[in-house]
Amino acid sequence: MRNISDKHLEAYIDYRRGNETSEKTIKGDLAAVRFFHRYIEGARFQLSGNEKFGLASTPDGRADRAWSDGEYKKMIALAERLDRPEVALAMRLARYAGLRVHEITRLSRKDAEQALSAGMLHVKGKGGKERDIPLTTEAVAALKEACEMAASENDKLLVPPGEKTHLVIKRIQNFIRRHRDKVMESGKEVNITFHGLRHAYAREQFRVKVGELKKIRRALAEVSEKLGHNRPEVTRIYLGSDWKGKR
Repeated sequence: MRNISDKHLEAYIDYRRGNETSEKTIKGDLAAVRFFHRYIEGARFQLSGNEKFGLASTPDGRADRAWSDGEYKKMIALAERLDRPEVALAMRLARYAGLRVHEITRLSRKDAEQALSAGMLHVKGKGGKERDIPLTTEAVAALKEACEMAASENDKLLVPPGEKTHLVIKRIQNFIRRHRDKVMESGKEVNITFHGLRHAYAREQFRVKVGELKKIRRALAEVSEKLGHNRPEVTRIYLGSDWKGKR
């Protein structure tokens, strides 16, 4: 514990963000670490404040986080132009299958091939919750391309053999952070992040389900299941203005 430094805090923050932990929760955790650290005799390093890690303010969960189609297409084009196929494929699977980044990097070629055969992707998500996601045409195309990147059925789709999964996740997230100013539309309340692709997926699926079922509450419940949290109150935040217009 005497050796804790800023690099450890940064790694912890990246890991928690990768698991979609709220910024408010992360800040609370860091406060506890710093409190404990103050009472360690012989601590080697001084720990920096939240500002250094981009945690100066807690984002408003009600803000519109969904990517627009224009932002998505521009970022995909940028990733392809810069020869970052793993970034482009991860974004496509988040946008058209609603997957979290750690769910995407966990997928093997065998998982993808089984999904393509069944037309349904089985996912073990946050908190160990499992769900089955019907594949859209776009998700099928992304999985097929991802399979070509994995040499054997046990290889991960987007994590090369010998690579650490958390480092691949960090590179994907950092790509978006570095380039988002080039694609973001004016008037955005908050910066776009990888997680915002799930918001875009949720909105699209909600519109489809409302059109099919003609029942708003039922559509909300089904989208919640696809997202893997089964909490309609959280899904309502994902939907933003789409939900407000249906209440």
